[in-house]
Amino acid sequence: MSLKLYGVPFSQPFRAVAWSLLIKKKKFEVKMVNPGGKGKNGTRHETFLKLNRAGTIPLLDDNGITISESNAILCYLANKFMWTDLYPSVQESEQRALVDWYLHYHHLSIRPMAGAEIVKIVRPDIVQKADVQERDVKSFENGLSVIDEGWLSNRRYLTGENWSLADIGKLSELIINHIHEA
Repeated sequence: MSLKLYGVPFSQPFRAVAWSLLIKKKKFEVKMVNPGGKGKNGTRHETFLKLNRAGTIPLLDDNGITISESNAILCYLANKFMWTDLYPSVQESEQRALVDWYLHYHHLSIRPMAGAEIVKIVRPDIVQKADVQERDVKSFENGLSVIDEGWLSNRRYLTGENWSLADIGKLSELIINHIHEA
């Protein structure tokens, strides 16, 4: 099998990549690693750091080509396998730009909620200052407003009338936050 995806299913970035591969029926092998761990299966172990010096997940290994950062992986896969239904072709530059815009927007608006709330549950060893947590919660709440009142105000999905990588990224993040709130 040529595609190996390193990470843990609880990780939103990992889920976004895994869900995309599953939606597109691409075979891949999951390599479970312990985020931040220094043991043999940890992302801070020398074996993993040889693949990704940043020690972050997810990490995709495509026959020796290693790529980290979920949105970079998503774009790589979409380009490699021509998933123009999820990531418009270069010729559809306006639609593609909307997907790229959301994928970049996601990092500073929706993603901080993981650090503010979810990390407290799954990684109690990571302690954040109250002001940082408060900032991240506000960023997330603002991000949700922007999605509702902006991105989705006149479209069925984030970038138009069709599902895209942007929607997979959004859903894979918000589903855990929704479960956490329930």
